[in-house]
Amino acid sequence: MTISQGDTLPDATLVQMGPDGPQPVQMADKLKGRKVVVFAVPGAYTPTCDSAHVPSFVRTKDQFDAKGVDEIICVSCNDPFVMAAWGESTGATAAGITMLADANSAFTKAIGMEFSAEPAGLISRSKRYAMLVDDGKVTLFQAEVQPGVCDMSGGEALLDNMYSCTTLKTKNAAAGTPGLRFSLDNATINGALARFDLAHQSIHLARQLGIKRA
Repeated sequence: MTISQGDTLPDATLVQMGPDGPQPVQMADKLKGRKVVVFAVPGAYTPTCDSAHVPSFVRTKDQFDAKGVDEIICVSCNDPFVMAAWGESTGATAAGITMLADANSAFTKAIGMEFSAEPAGLISRSKRYAMLVDDGKVTLFQAEVQPGVCDMSGGEALLDNMYSCTTLKTKNAAAGTPGLRFSLDNATINGALARFDLAHQSIHLARQLGIKRA
């Protein structure tokens, strides 16, 4: 079953190239108590992935930082040696993007994003997507429908939806803030005071004219 917004990401062991060689990385450890962007590509060095997808997150890394994102992770069903070299050649590693290898496609299969395109030599690879994950829960999920494009899953597209969600939450929060309720209560109180003042003036005028209450 394909992962969707609102779901909790399953744990899986991925691999990252470290100073002493390949090292296992638990996805759950990356996500716990943190806000993380995860984007996946069909393959390192493939045309759209190399020229558009990864560069879009290199360009927007600072903007994601400003939005409180703790880490950006690129996932591909390649080996960690290829991912390390690709991270260097694209500038992703220098920008602070984490390059993780899903070498056996375990993570990709677990979230229902595996595909194969045998004529192109792509076997058990990942479909193209980007997601925002908050403490393990998927809060935004944007997957490409058409192959060879990076419209929905690029850095700018994910940022745009983050800004839209933030704006909507701000408006919703404002509609339910104590301050707004207080202003509405004040309006009610002011109306009541105005009616009381009018009644008081009527009584005072009646007394001046010598009109007695029945």
